[in-house]
Amino acid sequence: KKRIAEMNLRSDSAVLRLPDLLIGTPAVSARRVKDALDISFPAASNALAKLEQAGILSIPKKRQRNRTFIATEVISLLNRPAVRRQ
Repeated sequence: KKRIAEMNLRSDSAVLRLPDLLIGTPAVSARRVKDALDISFPAASNALAKLEQAGILSIPKKRQRNRTFIATEVISLLNRPAVRRQ
């Protein structure tokens, strides 16, 4: 969220709503974002493109249609071993 806050976006930007979605769903498509955030497909695509340009998301397979965006930092955090508290 900190890196996104530094992007100086409008307060109603779809990009600002994406971090919460990505924590629960670190691999998303524009259609998934459109449905989850109740925004247009172009708005979802633009938001994902901005996060890709910022290095927050990556696309494992470069293709024009049906792209899947991956939040690799989220996946890394989820794959870390749990820390036991005593």
